[in-house]
Amino acid sequence: MYLIDTSIWIPALWKKGPQIIKDEVIQWLSEDLVSTNGMVKFELISGCKTEQELKYITEVLGGVKCLPIEQKHFEKAAMWNNKLLRQGMTVPVGDVLIATTAMLFNQTVVHIDAHFEMIAKVVPIKLISRIDAMKAWKAELTPPDSEK
Repeated sequence: MYLIDTSIWIPALWKKGPQIIKDEVIQWLSEDLVSTNGMVKFELISGCKTEQELKYITEVLGGVKCLPIEQKHFEKAAMWNNKLLRQGMTVPVGDVLIATTAMLFNQTVVHIDAHFEMIAKVVPIKLISRIDAMKAWKAELTPPDSEK
């Protein structure tokens, strides 16, 4: 199972988003391999700019298994965050909570967020990074510098 981070959902849902990411998410959704949690939903819903976006996001996420976040999960995430901080790594607490949920439910976090790579140095989580795919897509969109 794949806990898809907000950083993947956003480009996957863009009309002109990277096709490789869109295809992967669509395939996993069709195979019922996708999960989410309340933190990812919170981030996505918070970022909606219109009622239409809000409706679309809630419809898409409505069919995705939502992993519960209980008090013990917050406490475990806080312990991991404390360990990260003591090692000089500051990452968003939401990402630590997402990673902790994934670890506790044996999920693989799919992301394009370098914070998860930092978290993985402390938290034993499985990751699939699509950072390179996103960089390649952005490079395709950027016109080459014109030579004079």
